[in-house]
Amino acid sequence: MKVWVTRTANRAHKTAAAVEALGFEALIDPVLKVERLPTPPLPDVTDAIAFTSRSAVEIFAKTYTLRTATTFCVGDATADAARDQGFSTVLSAAGDGRAVFELICQHRPQAVIVCAPETPAAPLTQWLTDAGISAHELPLYRTITITPHAALNAIDDIDIILLHSAKAARFIGEMLRTKTGPDTAKRLTFIAISKACAEVLKTGLNPPSDSHSAIERENVSENSPKLLISQFPDEASMLMLLSDIPR
Repeated sequence: MKVWVTRTANRAHKTAAAVEALGFEALIDPVLKVERLPTPPLPDVTDAIAFTSRSAVEIFAKTYTLRTATTFCVGDATADAARDQGFSTVLSAAGDGRAVFELICQHRPQAVIVCAPETPAAPLTQWLTDAGISAHELPLYRTITITPHAALNAIDDIDIILLHSAKAARFIGEMLRTKTGPDTAKRLTFIAISKACAEVLKTGLNPPSDSHSAIERENVSENSPKLLISQFPDEASMLMLLSDIPR
């Protein structure tokens, strides 16, 4: 069985190796790439840093020397990346944006730098501000969609698609709807890193409400793909789901 690894190129080979160790064939063809933004200055006062992704950790570490502030990370993989980069006090929320918000609120730092993409998946900075915690958003990168030509050309041979982010999931759903046959999505198995990721995949697969009849939308619903949602928002949980699929 062939598994399409859709994540960014700097992560894809490690994921592909794990997929193949489980007895599957991996096809690497990213749908997103990371583009660094111009370096913004750090605020004068900070005693905490929040990282919402490994990309944010790596870009911050290449740009700034600050390592001593308490570091809050959205998940364990992000926390491991922060420790590898020399951050001294690292705490993992082992969850999503809401989980890291709750973790920060438990510790109540005075001033937090929120390191995030240009368009964050969750409004962490606003949540912290509303909770009475000083928060400064530091946009470090943007993710750009790229057409996965190899995967689209081989789509009839692909059985499973791994979805590591909501942005990728929606883009893939839209491509499958517009660039492949009507039964393609129905026969595929999708493994999503989170419920939010799964929901936007379905949004992408469904035709816009203003351009299709109710009957057409109902038919799409009936042809919904097999969609597995990770118990925890990390790749290890996704691979556990994958390991349960018969070869």
